[in-house]
Amino acid sequence: MTSSARRKIFRWPPAAVGLYLIYHFPLALAYSGLAAIWTPLALLIPPIVLVAVFRRTEIRVDHPILSRLAAGLYRLWVLGFTAGVLLLALLVDRWLLAGVVALAGVGCWAFEKNQRQWVAYGSFAAAVALAVWREPLLAADAARLLFGAVFLGSIAWLFATGEVHRARRFDFTVLILLAPTIFVLTAFYRFPETSLQADPDVEFLYSAADPATLPPVRNGADLRFAVRDCAGELLLGSADQPGLERLAKPPLEVEHAPAGDNLLVSCTAEEALFYGLRNGEVVWRPAKGEPRRLMLPQPILKVQADPTTRRAFAMGRTDLLTVLRLPGLDPLVERRTGINIDLLFVPETHSLYRSSLFGGVEMLEPGTLAVRGRLALPTSVGGTMVYDSDHERLFLSDWLGAVIRVLDPLDLTLVAKLTAPYGVRCLAYDRPRQLLLGGSYFTGEVWVYRPYAPGKPVRLPVGRRVRDLTMDGDHCLGVSAAGVFRLNLERIAARISP
Repeated sequence: MTSSARRKIFRWPPAAVGLYLIYHFPLALAYSGLAAIWTPLALLIPPIVLVAVFRRTEIRVDHPILSRLAAGLYRLWVLGFTAGVLLLALLVDRWLLAGVVALAGVGCWAFEKNQRQWVAYGSFAAAVALAVWREPLLAADAARLLFGAVFLGSIAWLFATGEVHRARRFDFTVLILLAPTIFVLTAFYRFPETSLQADPDVEFLYSAADPATLPPVRNGADLRFAVRDCAGELLLGSADQPGLERLAKPPLEVEHAPAGDNLLVSCTAEEALFYGLRNGEVVWRPAKGEPRRLMLPQPILKVQADPTTRRAFAMGRTDLLTVLRLPGLDPLVERRTGINIDLLFVPETHSLYRSSLFGGVEMLEPGTLAVRGRLALPTSVGGTMVYDSDHERLFLSDWLGAVIRVLDPLDLTLVAKLTAPYGVRCLAYDRPRQLLLGGSYFTGEVWVYRPYAPGKPVRLPVGRRVRDLTMDGDHCLGVSAAGVFRLNLERIAARISP
């Protein structure tokens, strides 16, 4: 780099920071495939962006990439990732998405029009302000406020010094689309929810709004389930560390490794816990004696068991499905196909049901995993299942849809559809009151239905990222970004209008 170029860069350091930020978003997406191959390669992203920033002072090229072919691939890659981020934004906050798309259109139009440069910057500033307004968590953390101020200030300096000509309209438009959207998505997925509308039938046993609550709840850990053991103590599962805690006083760590999505409790002659871990282990933990462990090649997200035949079933994160012998966890059968979403064993039909990504639902023979029946749902990403033994009905949610399907468990024919909030990630069924409960990951509501009678469902605010609903006598336990909650089903049933 020439001395004049160095003086130009360091004369306006905030402008260089602004230019770095403009390139960081599209280039970080374009090179994120490196991290998918090997995580440490993600460390190459900042220097790659810096090279792109500093090359602007020496070489005039039409695109950030060195050739037109590479530039085309670059844009396709960035647009693909941008579309994925915007799809998530559609599910999390539609108003934010509509706002940033409109503002990106204004910024794209005004960019490179010398007399309208501040209109372009104003569209970016308005998009950031919209994100802060729509997501209060962005304004609650001093570090994030400071970062936002640096972000806005450096981009403003870039425009004020005339250095904005070193950027391109494509990159600036992607910046408007992604910067506020990624901020909101980060807050949605990684932060606790501390402001929630109160409902008299929703009781928080551990609330994220309580400064003295459990650290995993207070810190916004990715909670997966809350289940009572045979002694009535609460077990809390998390995809972070520690993975499994017994909420005694003080809480006791049961497993340090991140937990899967469910835990089964056996309260027969041999009291035991059965669960999977995200390090690939399946664990059978008796009340007395040492736990038995089996390491499998994939993170184990779901387990099921058939006490009659002493068989257990473990579902991996991708395509693995394994049959095990209890209590020794001896492998019996393995099957690999499709992408797993959920697994449910129904003793009344002597069948194992598997939901898969864009593959619908399969009914499997538990001993051999042979397919007995299949319902194809090519437009559904799959969902969670629960069974009603009184009416012999299988309920299936849609993780990215707004419907709960009612199926005949014997042949998987579609019987009915129930309107639901977007993204129901967990279901529960209350037999005494014949209530179906569905928790929406995105809207933060639990809808309670009488599925066989007319009437509108009751909508209960429990906090976003609802991951689990588990029956607990006359109550239902659940977890969300707001903490561990309990629903009073007796009072809720009386609220369902005919």
